[in-house]
Order: sequence, then C-alpha cells, then structure tokens
Amino acid sequence: MIKLPFSYVSGQVDKLYDKQIDTKDPNALDAHCEFIEAFILGCGWTVDQYTRAMFGFQDLDKLN
Repeated sequence: MIKLPFSYVSGQVDKLYDKQIDTKDPNALDAHCEFIEAFILGCGWTVDQYTRAMFGFQDLDKLN
C-alpha cells in the first residue's frame, strides 16, 4: 500500500476533527472516531505511526 504524505493526511484529519457531531446521538462520537481511524489506515499509516508523527516522536523519514 502507498503511504500518503503526513502533511496531507494530517491536514485532512484536522478537517475531520472540525466536523460537527450530533451530540444527541450517543453513537455519533464513536462512529466519527472510527471513520477517522479508517481514513488514517486507508492512507497507509497505522494509528501508532500517525500519532507518533503528529506529536513529533517519530522521524518522518524513517516511516517511509
């Protein structure tokens, strides 16, 4: 699988976090988080890799 650049994935994930969630639906938050996780995986990243890169704990050059 091709790994999309972190800068692209991060920008899209930021947009997804900004999306309004129906607070009256108890499953909405879980579903939204699952969607974000699936997006990250679909971009060729593991959630651990993405999180480590997001917080600067991983050199992006070593992830490719």
